[in-house]
Amino acid sequence: MAVIINQFVKVRASNRNKTYYANLGYTPNEKQEFKIHLKDLPLSSPSEVKIVCDYCNKCSSKPYKNISSQKNHFCSRECANNFLIGKPSWNARLIHIKCSECSKDIIRSEWETKQHKNLFCSRSCADNFMRRNRKGKLKVKRYELKCSFCNATIERTENELKRAKNHFCSQKCLSEFSKGKPKNTKEKIKKLCHNCNKPIYMTPYRALQSKRTFCSRNCRSSWMRESDEYRKIVFKGKSVELTCSNESCNKTFTRKFSELKEKNFCSMECAKSLKKLSFIRNNPNPKKEKISVSCYTCGAGKKVHESVFKKNKHFFCSYDCYHQKRLEITEKKVTLTSIHKKINRLLNECEIEHINEKNIGYFSLDIYLPEHKLAIEVMGDYWHGHPQRYNFNSLNNIQKKNIKRDYRKNRYITKNGIVILYLWENDINQDFELCKQLILKFISKRDGLQNFHSFNWALDSNSKIVLRTELFCPFFDYFQGDEQK
Repeated sequence: MAVIINQFVKVRASNRNKTYYANLGYTPNEKQEFKIHLKDLPLSSPSEVKIVCDYCNKCSSKPYKNISSQKNHFCSRECANNFLIGKPSWNARLIHIKCSECSKDIIRSEWETKQHKNLFCSRSCADNFMRRNRKGKLKVKRYELKCSFCNATIERTENELKRAKNHFCSQKCLSEFSKGKPKNTKEKIKKLCHNCNKPIYMTPYRALQSKRTFCSRNCRSSWMRESDEYRKIVFKGKSVELTCSNESCNKTFTRKFSELKEKNFCSMECAKSLKKLSFIRNNPNPKKEKISVSCYTCGAGKKVHESVFKKNKHFFCSYDCYHQKRLEITEKKVTLTSIHKKINRLLNECEIEHINEKNIGYFSLDIYLPEHKLAIEVMGDYWHGHPQRYNFNSLNNIQKKNIKRDYRKNRYITKNGIVILYLWENDINQDFELCKQLILKFISKRDGLQNFHSFNWALDSNSKIVLRTELFCPFFDYFQGDEQK
C-alpha cells in the first residue's frame, strides 16, 4: 500500500455523515473542518488523502474514494504505465475449469473466475442453464415441442409457433432438414419483357399484379422516354392544348389539368418578360424625381432623394465640406481645459491674435495663430504620453490610440504648410515663463526653431531659454519610423 497509514484527514460534516462521525467519538461541526484518523474514513469519502507513488516515490494527494479499492497508487498516468512494463497482464493467468452445464473442459482467466460463479463453453449451454434455473414467474408462456429433425425437446412462444410449421433446436438441424428440397414450392410463370421481349420467370401473384413487366430498370426508363404509348397513358384525359399568355409569343403547347393557372406560359422567359412589363406599367411606388439643393459650405449644386431632403437641414457636396462646418452644424460648445485657458490668457497678455479649435481638413487645432500661420497644441501628460514620465511598453490602449491620432494629425497639418508647437502640461503648470518665451521665439523664428516640444527646453541663469543637452523624442515619432520601414 502506498497510502500513508498514520495520517489525519480533514473532513467537513454534513447531515449525511454527522451521525456516523458522532458514533465514532468525534465532535463534528458543520461550520468548520475537523480531523479524523484514516482508519475511520468511509470508502466513499471524497476527502483528499496523501499517498506515495509506487514508481517514483513522489508524495501527492488524491480523493480516498478513487484509491480505496486499489492495490498500487501512482501520481500520474505515466508512472502507472512505466510500472506495468514487463509485468503480466490481468488475463495472463489461465485456469482449467469445467462448463457449468455440460462439464466440458474449458480455459478461462483468473479474473473471469472471480467475477462469475458459472462459466460456460458456448452460448447454447448458457441458455440451457438459464432455462433450467429460472427464478420467479415467466413473462411469456412457452410451449414444449420436439425438433423437426433430431426430436430434441425445445421451447417456443405462441407467436413463434404461428410463424412457421417446422421448428429446430439449432441452425445445423435447419440446414440438414432443408437439403435437397426446393426453396420455393410455387411454380413460376414465364413472361416477356414489355420493351426488349426478354423471357422473365415470375410468381403467379406477381404476374397477375403487373400489366407490363420489364427485365430491368433500364428497360423501363427507355420505354418511358421513347415510346408513344407512355405519353398517351400519362396525358390521356389529363391534358389540354393552350396558347402562351405572352402576346409577343403565341406559341401552342400542352399542359396537364393539375398545372393550369390563370395565365399559362410556354417557358420561364416568356413569364419573366410579361411580369417586367406589367410591373413597369402598374408600379405602386414609381421612382420620384430628385430635389436639387446647394452645398452648405461651398454652394455647389447637388440632387438628393425626397426622403433625404426631409431628414436633413443642411447638405454637403463632399466629405471635406462637411468637416469644415461640422462644429457649426452640430452646435457643439468648445470646452477648454485648465492648461488651455492658461495659454489663452498668456496670448491675450502678449496681444497675439488666436483662434481656438480651428478646423483644418479632418482635424482641429487647439490654438491657431492666423497672422503667422502657426499652431499650438496643448498636450496632457497622461492622455498623450509624456516621454519623461511613461515608458512606451507600459502605455495602455487609450494612450496608444491618442498617440496614433497625434501622429496622423501632425503629418496632415505639416503637409498643409503649418508648423506646430507642443506645450506640455508639466511645463505649463510649473514653468509658465518658459512657455511664454518659447511662444515668442516660435513666432519670430518659425521653422528655424531647433525643437518643437517644451520638455526639451529650459531657462538658464539669465532666464533665457536654452535647449537641453539630453533630448527626448515624443512617442508618435516611433510610428513615423515604422512607416518608413
